[in-house]
Amino acid sequence: MELLRPGSSNSSRRESGLSLCGVYSGKLAELIIRYKKGYDSRLSATLAAFLLPHVLQCIDERGWKGFTTILTHPPGSRKSRMYRGYDHMAKICRHLSSWLGSKYQYPVIYRQFLSRKSSAAQKSLNREERLLNVADSFQIKRRIVNACVAGSDPDTTGIILLDDVVTTGATLVYSRQLLREAGFHQVAAIALASD
Repeated sequence: MELLRPGSSNSSRRESGLSLCGVYSGKLAELIIRYKKGYDSRLSATLAAFLLPHVLQCIDERGWKGFTTILTHPPGSRKSRMYRGYDHMAKICRHLSSWLGSKYQYPVIYRQFLSRKSSAAQKSLNREERLLNVADSFQIKRRIVNACVAGSDPDTTGIILLDDVVTTGATLVYSRQLLREAGFHQVAAIALASD
C-alpha cells in the first residue's frame, strides 16, 4: 500500500494547498472502493487512521494547537448515501473528531457545512466538465455556518476539508472557496488519495 508520510513533498500539492495520504492504487484503492460501495462500513476506522497523522501534521504546521478545528467534507450524492446506507466521509470525520478530542485533546468537532444540489456525478465527467459541474454542485448550509462563525473567532478557528479521492481537485478547491466566502479564514484540505 502506497501511503505518504505527512509533510513529505510527495504528500502535498502546495499550489492547491492540498495534502494527500496516498496514491489511489493497489490495496489503498481496494479499501476505498470496498468502503464507498458499502461492502464494509467498518473500514471507516481504518481510513480515518490513515488520515489521522495528516490531520495532526496540518494542525501542527498551521499553528492551530489550541484553536477550534472543524472537520467537514464535500457531501456525496443522495443516491450514493441511500445505496450504501451511510455517508462515508461523515463516518470518517466522526472517528477523527472523537480520537483527536479524547486522545490528543484537541478541540475538534465535525460539522457538515455543505449540501449538494442535483448535478452529474463527478466520476462520470472529464476534467473540463468537472470544473464546470462543481460550481453548480454545492452550496453552504447557511444556518450551520452562521452559528459556527458567530460562536467562534474566525482567526482561531481552522477548517479541515476532507475528501476521499481527488482527481482534478475541483471539488476541494470550490468547497474551500465557499467556506472562505462564508467567513472562515483558515481552510486546509486533505484527501485520502490522488487518482
